[in-house]
Amino acid sequence: MRNSTWLAMSALALAACTGTETDNPLVDFEHSGCKNHDTATALTFAADLGDAGSPLGDTSDYDGLFCFTYLVDDEGRGARIDVVNYMSPCGSDFTDATASFEGGTMKLALQRNGCTVARCGACFYDLWFDLKGPTASTELDVELSETGCEGTPLEREPITLTLPVPDSRQGTLCRAIHIEPVTCQIDDSCRSDLEHCVDGVCEPRNPF
Repeated sequence: MRNSTWLAMSALALAACTGTETDNPLVDFEHSGCKNHDTATALTFAADLGDAGSPLGDTSDYDGLFCFTYLVDDEGRGARIDVVNYMSPCGSDFTDATASFEGGTMKLALQRNGCTVARCGACFYDLWFDLKGPTASTELDVELSETGCEGTPLEREPITLTLPVPDSRQGTLCRAIHIEPVTCQIDDSCRSDLEHCVDGVCEPRNPF
């Protein structure tokens, strides 16, 4: 996979956090600003004025894909979950994030900075979460939601997926976000090693 530089980052900072694994699994959280000026899709509207730098570095291999990249350590003491091209209203600034580990599900929640949503459409953002506590012995369900004004849920369903640990403790799961499908004849016609050619259309290799 061409875009695997995140695996070379420093080990999870598990010793720096406090609380139990169930009530405080979030060690650290970071996010990019709106990336739409770097993303050629029909969802490109006016970008916000936030820092558009990505905490994941160059994510151009993910163009056209919404992905979760994960790494769960061998002993189940922690996990790194990166979210690439998460769509949210432009003008968003995620001031906080929370996590809870309930019944085998890691629930991640984003908090926006205020009640106002800019009337400029949607933007893509990159997110990363350092977590402690999820076990590597069973499949790990992940739920990602976003809260709006004063903590009220947004009117959309949480995003859910299952990480296939312990069979694969690291990997990438994606959905296509093309407005128009990318046509192909062979895998090399697709834009990323995360895609392959299926019936003449580029599709994620590992979908969720």
